[in-house]
Amino acid sequence: MRLRLILPFVAVLVLSCVSSPDRKVLATVNGEKIVAAEFTKAFDEQADQYAPDILHDPEGNLVVKKKILNGLIEEMVLAQTARDKKVAL
Repeated sequence: MRLRLILPFVAVLVLSCVSSPDRKVLATVNGEKIVAAEFTKAFDEQADQYAPDILHDPEGNLVVKKKILNGLIEEMVLAQTARDKKVAL
């Protein structure tokens, strides 16, 4: 009887501890998170701006990814600043 009562709680605990790769936090800006899903979307939208040989080169790919993540961080900082100053975007 105890096992039947404990099992649902264990299942909920295990499921809540398993995080989706899309929810992985890549950066935190003043308490707001940028998760992998946001980064992937931005990367997919901007990838065509870069030459394929750059994207296929490990170092070039890393530079592009850093640039895109930095862009997301800058956008978030600007949005936070606008919100703090009550400026409509």
